[in-house]
Amino acid sequence: MRHKRPAAKLDLRHLLAVLAGLVCFAVVFRYTGDAEVLIAISSGLAASAVSDLAASASIAMYKNRG
Repeated sequence: MRHKRPAAKLDLRHLLAVLAGLVCFAVVFRYTGDAEVLIAISSGLAASAVSDLAASASIAMYKNRG
């Protein structure tokens, strides 16, 4: 019988990274208007990716701390 791996806990930092991307999308979409939806989506995705990488790096450094 195989044992199931425990599910990974969702860290609050990742949720905040997604929220930062949504806020960035909303701000860019608000100030560029409907004509620049692609720019708003791409900047929201970029902000979310950068925030998520920062959260992952922060978690990794916290776990590797001596």
